[in-house]
Amino acid sequence: MSERPDLARSDPTRIDFVRRVSLSRVDQPTVDAWRTLQARGALNSPLTSYEFAHLADDAWGDVEVILGETCNHTVFVLPVHLRANRFARPVGGAFSDVHGPLVADGFANQAHSVLRRAGISAYRFSRLERRSCQNRWHASCHACR
Repeated sequence: MSERPDLARSDPTRIDFVRRVSLSRVDQPTVDAWRTLQARGALNSPLTSYEFAHLADDAWGDVEVILGETCNHTVFVLPVHLRANRFARPVGGAFSDVHGPLVADGFANQAHSVLRRAGISAYRFSRLERRSCQNRWHASCHACR
């Protein structure tokens, strides 16, 4: 699933392009951006790494990645297992006690919008910076709000 950016409304603080792809279709520049976002963010854990997502995909074969891009740069990465009713679960299931989107500075407040634009109806996460979540710190993000 992907959407086209509205170039007439392009804003440097807005994620212009959202897509959801199978992990096997993630290219090397996106993997590099993923690693950079992970290293710079609050969720710098092996459980948020590309390598962990790859291991989970080898085991279950169903890892999808929600990507947000602006100005040809990846600024949002969230690997998930997609379940019935478009409910996204953390990669690694119950084993993963650290999960949430990897987001570039200045874009964290768009997590709800990105999930909605990717067709996700709900996602339970463990961490999202307080300034990132418009609904104040909580453990369940429902993108349909």
